This record gives sequence, structure tokens and C-alpha cells, in this order.
Amino acid sequence: TALVMIPLLAVTIVVILSKQREFILENIWKLSSLVIWSVFLYLFCYIFGWFFGRRSLASNRVAYLFCSGCNNLALGIVISFLYFPKEVSAFLVLSEFSWVSSMAVVTSLLGRQMRAP
Repeated sequence: TALVMIPLLAVTIVVILSKQREFILENIWKLSSLVIWSVFLYLFCYIFGWFFGRRSLASNRVAYLFCSGCNNLALGIVISFLYFPKEVSAFLVLSEFSWVSSMAVVTSLLGRQMRAP
């Protein structure tokens, strides 16, 4: 359930961020530009899902939208922390923030569109 998963995900991200602290602080500008790119990539995925389901029922359209933008980033974060270089795990941890923020924007826009007559 969400009451268990959200705290576990938060602890995982905090642990990995603390382990990668020096690398992140040394490369903050490079990682920031990658995070900005990841926001655009996530938004592109959401737009792709929306247009892919544009001729479907509204419920299917919403399903296509979220399925195209949501992924199992938490699993990638853990695997990258265990087996890949610092650059990869730092990027994936920071991408978690861009994924959440882009999903919030899309959810807000979707809510407005669904309320519009």
C-alpha cells in the first residue's frame, strides 16, 4: 500500500543521496541540466500517451497517459546504486524528483480538462 511504499521509497532515496553527496555537490550543474532534460522527456512520454489514446474512451485515455509516463524508477535507483557508477545512480535519484513534478503538472492539467465543459 501507499502508506508503506512512500516511506520506504523516501528512505531509499535519502540513503542513496547521502552516499552520493560528494559526487552530487561536485557535479551539481551537470546533474541539474540532466534533470531538466528528464522533465522534458517525461512530459514527452505523457504527451505521447495522450495522443496514442486520443480516440479512446476518456478512462482509457487517462490510462494511456499515465502508463506512458510512469515507470519503475525506484527499482532502477536500487539496481544502479548496487551495480553502476555514481553518475548513473545520482541521475536516477534526481530523476525521481523530475518524474514526480512532471506527473503533478500532468495531473493538474488533466484535472482542469476533465472539469471543463
